Amino acid sequence: MEGLRRYLSPKAKKAYSNYISASDAIKGYKESEAASMEDNDCVVRALAATTEVSYEESLEYCKTKLGRKFRRGVNTGKLLDTLREGTVFNKRFLELPGATFYKVEGIKVQRQMTVGTLLKKHNVGTYFVLIAHHAFAVKDGKVVGGNLQDAYRLRARIVRLYSVR
Repeated sequence: MEGLRRYLSPKAKKAYSNYISASDAIKGYKESEAASMEDNDCVVRALAATTEVSYEESLEYCKTKLGRKFRRGVNTGKLLDTLREGTVFNKRFLELPGATFYKVEGIKVQRQMTVGTLLKKHNVGTYFVLIAHHAFAVKDGKVVGGNLQDAYRLRARIVRLYSVR
C-alpha cells in the first residue's frame, strides 16, 4: 500500500487518509463467505461498522428485520422506520439535521450538508450516513466500511444523518 501511495494523485492520497476499509473495520468481514458473494450490501456494512457487530450478524438483521434479499439492497423506507424507532443492536440512532447554514449577503441560507462538511465538522463520534441510493459509516472523521469512492465524493449531499451512541 505504501508503494502505491507514491503514484497516487493528491486527491487520491487525501481519500485514502479519510478511509478505513471494511476488512479492517468490520469484525469477521475477511473470513465471511457471505461478504465475498454479496452485492449492494452498503447498509449491512454501515450497520456493522456503526454498531460494532460482525458482518454476519448485521446481514442476518437486515434479512429478518429489513427484508433484504440475496444480492439486493435494503428498502430505504423500512430502514428509515427502523432507525426512527431509535435502537439497533443496543445502539441509539439519533437523527441530526443534515444541513449547514451560510450567510449570503447578510441573509442566513440553509443548504444540505455534504460529506466533506461532515468529515470536517463532525470529526469525533460515530455516524450513519445516507446519501442518494447509498449508505456508509463515519467514525472520528473517517469513512468506515464503505467504498473508497465515499471518501472521494466530498460534494455528495447527505440525505439523512444519524449519530450513533
